[in-house]
Amino acid sequence: MTDTLAVQASGPIPDRLRTTTETIFAWMKTAPTLTVPADRESAVAMLADLQGARRSIIAHYKELRDPLNVARAKNLSAEKIWLQQLAPLEEGLTRLITSYDAEAKTAMAVALSTGQAEEAPDMTGVDAQTRKYYRAEVISEQDFRLLVAAVAAGDVDIAALAPNTKWLNARAREQQKALRIPGVRVLVSTKVVT
Repeated sequence: MTDTLAVQASGPIPDRLRTTTETIFAWMKTAPTLTVPADRESAVAMLADLQGARRSIIAHYKELRDPLNVARAKNLSAEKIWLQQLAPLEEGLTRLITSYDAEAKTAMAVALSTGQAEEAPDMTGVDAQTRKYYRAEVISEQDFRLLVAAVAAGDVDIAALAPNTKWLNARAREQQKALRIPGVRVLVSTKVVT
């Protein structure tokens, strides 16, 4: 814990949070121990105050966030519609240009190989505006199995395989301590629910 609380916000929720946290922070600095049931009850009450403040903050900012999320969703939808309309046009023009460039390079190679340089096409701009982009994709389950085998063999860095933590956490919630997946440990955290 730090010696200062930096709650930079406005409104009644942050003020209540500041008061609650400053009180609890001061109490925690005394290095308290819970020795009798009354101490435990006090700690549970403070925890309930903190959890209540957390829920209030989430609700408060959700009210502020929701209209922004609606506007964001509308903007993203409109953007997606425009981009979907532009994509085939961009792809078509790219295909035409790269096809022209390939044909011009072939014609140039033929002209040079036959000694007819004067017959060579005008190469102005060919490849001047092109850039190659590369990306990787695992398309099928079989491809993924081949990738896993390559990682297991040490031929590919393990960074190529990212664990699906969402899926693993769902299995952990379902199976709890019975979860048995090689390389995966079940971590248990305890929260006091007030």
